Amino acid sequence: MTCDDYLAQHRAPLAWTVRQFLAQQIDYDALQDMSWQLLGQWQAVRQDAADKQASSPQESVFWHLLHSLHLWSQDELAEDPALRHQLRDCAACLMGEGPAPLGCIGTRP
Repeated sequence: MTCDDYLAQHRAPLAWTVRQFLAQQIDYDALQDMSWQLLGQWQAVRQDAADKQASSPQESVFWHLLHSLHLWSQDELAEDPALRHQLRDCAACLMGEGPAPLGCIGTRP
């Protein structure tokens, strides 16, 4: 599996999970479980260990979003209006429904 294959396979499930969390249809633990699963699956991707740069704006948003899920607390993710807006915009970008939000710069783990 290549980095592009990984992104193509996992961007929609990540966006869907974030949207479900924002709509209060899944809890924080389910959101965290998904993010840890994605990071675990990333370990199987063939890659150059020195290449941390995302290959596209959408990939950069993917890693930014995944990182944000671990950076911010449960309360911040659930209650901060600006953060929630950014999460929605990131999910929309991953689904091809909008541009990459400004300031969402993610790198590969």
